[in-house]
Amino acid sequence: MDVRVSLFYLINNTISDIERAKLLNLLWLKAKEINIEKALYEISLNSINSITPQRELSWFTYPVTRALISNKKLEEAKNWLFFINNDFKDRAILDLNFCKMLLLLYVIDPDLKKSNFEIPDINFLLNVLNNNLDVKKESIYNLMITFKALNYDVSPILWEKFYNEFESFSSSFNINKTNLFLILEQSL
Repeated sequence: MDVRVSLFYLINNTISDIERAKLLNLLWLKAKEINIEKALYEISLNSINSITPQRELSWFTYPVTRALISNKKLEEAKNWLFFINNDFKDRAILDLNFCKMLLLLYVIDPDLKKSNFEIPDINFLLNVLNNNLDVKKESIYNLMITFKALNYDVSPILWEKFYNEFESFSSSFNINKTNLFLILEQSL
């Protein structure tokens, strides 16, 4: 507890954005160890808002975006996530964390497509994950179900891939017959 209190004191008394970002990140890592990061995201919101996105803080993009999303500050989260104006499709392919953050924003923010950013669509992002060997198929399937429940159009081609791969899924992949019928129905 003393470490978190000291970090919070330092965060509020430093004048450097870079130093404040380092301290916030350390505070959140300490909070995550004992599962209180959401509370500290909320407590540190004023400190977060005192920092502006800049190239020197690109390493801080994902932690601060996660904190802002947790606080339902979606516009601020988008400002951080998109402050480096690259081609978002290329960035999603090259940076799996960026791809995951975009998908998280799609889940949280129903108005994401209405923003002024040229954001890749859900199917493109799901395919990026599906083509990555480090991402579990079960996670992608769960995302597909989530987006289907949120009334997003998930590509029939992606559903078909999952249907065709159904037999090769490991026993740890928890798909029951009802889910199989959903996959089949969506792939037609």
